Amino acid sequence: MALSVSEANAVSSKYYQKNALFQQVYDDDPFTAILKGKNKIKIDGGTDVNWTVRVSKLEQSNFVDPRAQIPIAGKETRTGATLDWGYAVGSTAIHWDERVKNDGNEAVINLMADKHTELKEDFADNFSNTLWGTDSTYIATIPNIVDSELAYGGIAVADATEWASTEDAATTVLTLFGDGSLTYMRNQASFGKHAPTHHLTTRNLQSKYESLLQPQQRYEGSADQKTLNMGFANVLFFGRPVIASDFISVGDWFGLDMDAFELAVKSGEDADATEWFSLKAQGFPKAMGKFMTSVCNMKCDRRKTSFKFTALDYTL
Repeated sequence: MALSVSEANAVSSKYYQKNALFQQVYDDDPFTAILKGKNKIKIDGGTDVNWTVRVSKLEQSNFVDPRAQIPIAGKETRTGATLDWGYAVGSTAIHWDERVKNDGNEAVINLMADKHTELKEDFADNFSNTLWGTDSTYIATIPNIVDSELAYGGIAVADATEWASTEDAATTVLTLFGDGSLTYMRNQASFGKHAPTHHLTTRNLQSKYESLLQPQQRYEGSADQKTLNMGFANVLFFGRPVIASDFISVGDWFGLDMDAFELAVKSGEDADATEWFSLKAQGFPKAMGKFMTSVCNMKCDRRKTSFKFTALDYTL
């Protein structure tokens, strides 16, 4: 029999699992790749994910008569946001017939390497599909966070009007200027120096946006180099990259303030793969298995500087 379990783990550690997968697993989704590039994937502790959010202005400053008594008053401007940890798991196996058909140590090693890569890719694909989906049962999703009505982090919009994003579920035609346009939505999501830093949408809507640009505005270098270096083609909108993502639903366009987002990862529970282990106890004496797990959730400390369209039609 080629390669025992202990030999398989020795080869894995030596050749293709030298480092934790955590540093690689988020590279295919532009959103998580940007977070990684901004060092916004952070190890966190505690029984849940919690942080402080300022949801209103202090409004205790004003001009006064120099001889007037100055009252000292406090005001509650902060509240706590809390998320439960989300638990993700992936698994793979090398079965008896695969080990037999891939005869020889080198063949088995190559199969193990491919199974390892496949697990990483499958884990990342599920993570990004969940992150961009509408089911927030396990982790907070981007559509849930960037919303004008839904509660997030245990804070309801009705209790904190600043705790909401700008949302347009009616506009179907993508335009650059005017009511319901990209410029209008960017302005609505701007607050002081904070505003959307990246635009993520479908490939068809990215192409639609390119078609709207005046010919003289389309010139070499009209893209964000950092995003290009990550492997994602983009074109700029007022200096901010517009990036196509395969994980975004048809009709959606997100203007995201990436400075406000952070992926919190539970300490000791980052996305890593286990060693190969025998499946003999499970009734497969000649098979080996491997798990990949992560415990995390998505934080956003400022919802108002992001926006979304949800009904755009690239054919219009």
